[in-house]
Amino acid sequence: KTSDITMAGEEALDLQGLMGMLSMGGKASEAQSPAGYAAESHPHQPTRRKGGRERSEEYRAKGNELYKLGAFEGAVDYYTRAINADPRNEKAYGNRCAANTALKRFAEALNDADYGISINPEWAKLHSRKAVAHFYRKEYDESVVSYERALGLDAGNAEYARGLEQARKLGGSAEALRRRKEAQRRMGTAAK
Repeated sequence: KTSDITMAGEEALDLQGLMGMLSMGGKASEAQSPAGYAAESHPHQPTRRKGGRERSEEYRAKGNELYKLGAFEGAVDYYTRAINADPRNEKAYGNRCAANTALKRFAEALNDADYGISINPEWAKLHSRKAVAHFYRKEYDESVVSYERALGLDAGNAEYARGLEQARKLGGSAEALRRRKEAQRRMGTAAK
């Protein structure tokens, strides 16, 4: 019976809203306005709805809070919401890359890094995050290349320099990657 009472109350609200619209020449009252709108100085003028970039930044901020708490799954969820709200938000891709790396989802992290870099190739931090994901996949040559790109954009960054040094110690080199890609290209050409 509680649901009948609630339903009756909702129907009464709907009727009141309709009556209010009729009495105001077809315009909804503030209480009956669609979500995201409210009366300000003029009772019938809706406020601005949040744009995609603004919503994206709010979701990204929530993801950052969760990331700091070590709630990486939740952070990935909010970074994904940020990306859905604004697919051009390279910081959301960069943050999701970091969270996916923390979750040992290195392929997803690399996809995020690549897409974020396609949006903003000048963001050194994203190149370093890509380097870290390659490093954990034991792709030291790729890690070296990404760290070198990060250092090319932010030459004084000690963290990037340390990462580059570690990747090189484990045998990574940009030249080895170049040779490997050249060999793969030749194999592909020879197979045709």
